[in-house]
Amino acid sequence: MSAGLSSCAAVVTAAGSGTRLGAGIPKALVPLAGRPMLSYAVAGMALAGVTTIVVTAPGDSLWEFEAAVRPEELAAAAATAWPRTHIAWPRTTATAADVQVVAGGASRQASVSAGIAALAEVQPRVILVHDAARPLTPPELITRLAKSVTERTPAVIPGVPVADTLKRVDASGRVAETVDRSVVRAIQTPQAFTAELLSRAHAFGAARTHDETLAATDDAGLVEAMGKPVLVIKGKCTAAKITTAADLRLAEAQLAALR
Repeated sequence: MSAGLSSCAAVVTAAGSGTRLGAGIPKALVPLAGRPMLSYAVAGMALAGVTTIVVTAPGDSLWEFEAAVRPEELAAAAATAWPRTHIAWPRTTATAADVQVVAGGASRQASVSAGIAALAEVQPRVILVHDAARPLTPPELITRLAKSVTERTPAVIPGVPVADTLKRVDASGRVAETVDRSVVRAIQTPQAFTAELLSRAHAFGAARTHDETLAATDDAGLVEAMGKPVLVIKGKCTAAKITTAADLRLAEAQLAALR
């Protein structure tokens, strides 16, 4: 277990529908190399040393999500995705976390808020917010994020450079400008915050839910809207989000290369 993460907890959002994957089941339960994506997302957190993890899921199928985070599922996912990691972290680390599945809300923001509420008794110093749709996020990145919050600043998120040319367009579709991609980052999860700042950000966001134009697409967006600084550190290409069937095939190929 990574030293210094004992005061960290995680909220893993897993209520996505998976419609674009065409799987007919919640996205987090879609199999990746024979295991639910959720199993990998939680196992990665546990391998990094996060000991308390709350999963937010659809209220009508909590038992299915609980099955995906059983110790045997987490151990198998860890062995598949990070076989070399076990040199540093024993495989049993993936099963050592206290994992709780709770009902999420009608929106991602509401689901994260439900996860924060479930951590009230634990009183962690740092909370990592992660999307189950990024199942192969490496434990090393998770550790760096948590330590950055502890040692540097209250809000830290991972980002990667953008390879494509970016154009800002107007309402008619005409190009308004070419964006300087050197100052743009594609943001990933988990995003790490002090528990105090994240709780305040969600209280702030809850007061703005009446206006959809003010909705934030991630937790860092709520912190930014409060006028607080957010630090971006280098992310990992392996922390890519799985949204389509093509994304899933790429993730399958990534795991196949480890065998």
